[in-house]
Amino acid sequence: VVVKDEVAAGIADVRNDATPTNWVACGYESPDTPVVVFYGSGASGVPEFRDMLKDDNVVYGMVRKIEQIDDSEAVKFCYIRWVGDNIPRMQRAKLPTHAGDMAQYFAPAHVTLDAPDLVEVNDDEIMKRIMIASGTYEHTLAVQPPRPSKQEQPRQLHQPATRPQAKAQTAPPVEDVVIFEDK
Repeated sequence: VVVKDEVAAGIADVRNDATPTNWVACGYESPDTPVVVFYGSGASGVPEFRDMLKDDNVVYGMVRKIEQIDDSEAVKFCYIRWVGDNIPRMQRAKLPTHAGDMAQYFAPAHVTLDAPDLVEVNDDEIMKRIMIASGTYEHTLAVQPPRPSKQEQPRQLHQPATRPQAKAQTAPPVEDVVIFEDK
């Protein structure tokens, strides 16, 4: 892979907290060459980056996000690799050999999004991945009542099973009993 200098400059711009640039995109000069060129960058975030993704192109990019952790803001980076459904077969066959080289240009990144579908390239998905990686994402599925601790649970020894007892029936009092005799 041959990566043009403007790609490195675009990545450096996204990494610079003093600039408003929060995304960069690059891709192949043409489907039949391994030359990677700068496609664009901007300050409008993921929706603007997403406009670069087409069915007939391959895009390598980075998005800078801010994660609020308690009272501080942490800068996080997401490396994104997009492979359109309609790229030429020969180009698709060469992509695995380029993957490691391209990832190195964007390293380090907090998370990676290898996007098979355009709907996955959105702010919510990227922030979810960032929060999972940093341990701030809420993983609660449902609220369940707390279980008693082992100290609170009575210790049960193996006891034989007991059968339920039938309800006891009492005989009527003797004075209410009338005895008939056969004659």
